[in-house]
Amino acid sequence: MSVVLLSTHLDSALALYRQRAQQQQVALVDAQLMARQEQTLLTHLHVLSRCAPLEIELAKEADFFVDLASQLLAPSAAVQEAGYAQALTLLQEPGPSRQAAFQALALLPPKEKDSSLLELYRQNKALRALLFDLWREQSWHVPAGLVSVAELRGHDNDLQIAALRYAASQPKIGLELFTTYYQGLLSGTARPEKSGHLLATALWGGLLRGEQKLDKPLWRCIESETEPADLYHLLRLGAIMALPEIIPVIKQYSEQHPEAAAELLALHGTGPALQLLHNLSRTCEPSAGVLDAWQWVSGKRLISGPRLQVVPAGEKTAPPPAANTIEHWWQRHQTQLQDGQRLLLGAVLSKEYLIQQSRTWAGRYSRNLLDLLAYTIGSPLGVTANAVQFRRVQAIEKNSTIAAPAEEEHASA
Repeated sequence: MSVVLLSTHLDSALALYRQRAQQQQVALVDAQLMARQEQTLLTHLHVLSRCAPLEIELAKEADFFVDLASQLLAPSAAVQEAGYAQALTLLQEPGPSRQAAFQALALLPPKEKDSSLLELYRQNKALRALLFDLWREQSWHVPAGLVSVAELRGHDNDLQIAALRYAASQPKIGLELFTTYYQGLLSGTARPEKSGHLLATALWGGLLRGEQKLDKPLWRCIESETEPADLYHLLRLGAIMALPEIIPVIKQYSEQHPEAAAELLALHGTGPALQLLHNLSRTCEPSAGVLDAWQWVSGKRLISGPRLQVVPAGEKTAPPPAANTIEHWWQRHQTQLQDGQRLLLGAVLSKEYLIQQSRTWAGRYSRNLLDLLAYTIGSPLGVTANAVQFRRVQAIEKNSTIAAPAEEEHASA
């Protein structure tokens, strides 16, 4: 291949990788657009794989990713093995090379079960939480012993969270692992002894496996939690469940964390939650995060508009707000919801609409879409919001067709 053509494919692959990383941080991105970009990225990587290993300067995350991915796709088994070994080495090094190795292994997992990551898990304790996150991205089935109560007991908080987060995403892992963490909160007066993030993850795993009456243990956790970061995870679970009693807590939380609170209220989606979101949007100039929350609610990119409107001389009322403002949209839609209904992207939430929107949108908020869908159908999807689009679509279609009858109950929560 000529130097010019090789350089063109390399530059394109680097740019597309950076673009994908940026789009994953945007609230909502057209999923079809992202799917086309991912396919184009893979095409460039396939071409580069015929020249792997590449002779490029490795300085930034994108450089490391393209170099590793091209080796993992190479037609030569020896080059593939060398790239895989290099990825395992880079996983152990902090910095951009670690993130690049993670992304390469998540996007291009081994076709056959490989013991190398398990060996790395045994040897490197500091890397164990990261490896659980990688296995979750790969949808890889780890040995049952690694996610047993006996194995996790006594490990640090971060590892237990990562292990439970992985386990919660795997449909074949049963309820017992999760109930161990919150069993004492189901009755009596026991107080939470674990972090709010850990308990929220355990409760989420139980919820997706048909556990009933988790409102009480969740509320106990919320009442006891003092760390804002941990409290966010508990409130997010309550927002997914649309529990009415958490709305005042989110209001209090908004005093120090307005953007996170706006996302939680939008995720809640009920009339009272959106009324509070509207009130918060009027008290100060909405930030980018608050406007993102309104896009989740309305399906439109709204602007804040003036908070105070001057009544023209000779008129009794202010002119109507501009059509693309939060105020105008809310005036037209605030009576759209009946008691118990939830609003999502401009329409009343239903299973069918949620499936459609989960296929339509990628980006940061697509995690909320996939978690809402898992909650609605009552089963883990086995895929994350970071997965390539064709894998996400496959998981959505598979799980929406075999969804449990619990959908009616969850949808009315």
